Amino acid sequence: MDDLRNPTIVLFALVAAAHLVALGFEIGPLAFLTKCALAPLLAFWILQNNGPTILVLALTACFFGDLFLEFNNEVWFLIGMGAFAAAHIAFVTYFAQDGAFGRLVERWWIAAALLAIAVVVFGFILAKLDLVLQIAVPIYALLLITTASLALVTDVRVGIGALLFLFSDTLIALRIAEVVDRNSTTASLIVMTTYIAAIFLLATGLTTHAANSSTPDSTSTHTNGTTVPETT
Repeated sequence: MDDLRNPTIVLFALVAAAHLVALGFEIGPLAFLTKCALAPLLAFWILQNNGPTILVLALTACFFGDLFLEFNNEVWFLIGMGAFAAAHIAFVTYFAQDGAFGRLVERWWIAAALLAIAVVVFGFILAKLDLVLQIAVPIYALLLITTASLALVTDVRVGIGALLFLFSDTLIALRIAEVVDRNSTTASLIVMTTYIAAIFLLATGLTTHAANSSTPDSTSTHTNGTTVPETT
């Protein structure tokens, strides 16, 4: 069910707007509280709509990522990156169960294009990262690319959401490497606007996709992650 008029979605929109205002005017406590409320609200909406549990787990991991990244410390940053990595593993798990890897084989150029862009970006910032991040960033980038590639062969809305997630995290990497000013309020607003849109599109798009895939009158059924034409 794609119930976007649900009060939880309305509340999510209000919290998102409040967060961006707080970020723009540098109201730290409000920015922190509203940021940490975003993913849980979408997780609650998924539960209300009987969506896949794996998506709730993904958004729970996003919540912890948002929380840990608020602490201005490299160790907490790595822990936060790990939380977001767990979120992407959950997304990839859903896509695998939905048969997306089979679809991606037929459209392999999508993954190839995203990987090529990532190689260029990473090559540009490599020397500006410390040793730990030189290892961690490529691993996390591969998860982002996998999520985006599988999303793009699953659903348009979901694909846009995954690309926005990829863009948001790429901008964060550029800020870490000081290619983009770390203290730029404009950059912070772009990061969070694209991130908010990303998790919204992923959550609502995948919940709707899962509901449509399980309807009795759908043109196909899913068995063990493989799409099988219905027989009459």
